[in-house]
Amino acid sequence: MSSNGFRIALGSDKSGEPCAVVVDGREIIRCFLVSLAHLEKIAGGSAEGMRYWQMTDKCLSGYRADPLIKGFELQTAVCSWRDS
Repeated sequence: MSSNGFRIALGSDKSGEPCAVVVDGREIIRCFLVSLAHLEKIAGGSAEGMRYWQMTDKCLSGYRADPLIKGFELQTAVCSWRDS
């Protein structure tokens, strides 16, 4: 886990089929589905080194507007069955 509280996981095969970027935040879990080829174009960093998936408000807006990126968000909540 990085110091900002996010975990990032990438997964794909060598064919360029979609991979997933999962960002586990404190109150929202975000999942982005994007091809590896497109990810390599938009992610920061270098092909030989580390890639960076930015989570600023500006970047999130860009991901939502990008037709080559599909995604969903899960809102986390604390609840108690005893309070029902």
